[in-house]
Amino acid sequence: MGRSLRLGLLLSCGLIGVLMASQVVSAQTQATGTIEGVVRDERGAVIAGAKVSVRHLGTNATRELTTDVSGRYRAVFLPPGSYEVTAEMPGFATTTQSGMTRCSSAERRP
Repeated sequence: MGRSLRLGLLLSCGLIGVLMASQVVSAQTQATGTIEGVVRDERGAVIAGAKVSVRHLGTNATRELTTDVSGRYRAVFLPPGSYEVTAEMPGFATTTQSGMTRCSSAERRP
């Protein structure tokens, strides 16, 4: 268990407009965000197949993801709020980071 994981995070937010051409609906927008990043070991090598959990601290809703061959993960359409991101992989210490997502048209980095 001497090896550790590092989480790279990118928090981005935007406004998603829902317009249905075939239905008469009022134009509404809902703020959502994206948390994406790369899981690496202490030497900087990417970790494919790591389990990543993205948990909304206000609602406790959790998204479970698995990193791809490049160590990348991406959770989309997340409601605004505070999140905790945890990466786990057998043979490595579990790593957790917390960050705040405030949705706007700009990207946020922790």
